[in-house]
Amino acid sequence: MVRIIERNGCFIVEKVQELSKSLELTKCMDIQSLVVSHLRAATEGLIKEHFGLEIIDQLFNSFEKKLANSNYVTFSKENTPEINLFIVLKRKAFDR
Repeated sequence: MVRIIERNGCFIVEKVQELSKSLELTKCMDIQSLVVSHLRAATEGLIKEHFGLEIIDQLFNSFEKKLANSNYVTFSKENTPEINLFIVLKRKAFDR
């Protein structure tokens, strides 16, 4: 994981720690909710800036329903590895 991050070139790995307790997801829907919440955290500001706050909840609720009603095996419990790492990254400064 550290090599992948370093190969990207944008971040410095400040800390890597193994978590003592794994995240237990019992249903496929739990994994889908987790994926949607991470996507929302990463993109909500950009979407809100371009399209307004009014559509945010509806957009991500629709996306979660589409994942739940689809055959995306990527988000099944069987295909989701347990990763018990906590990684702190620092963004590298770039010369402009």
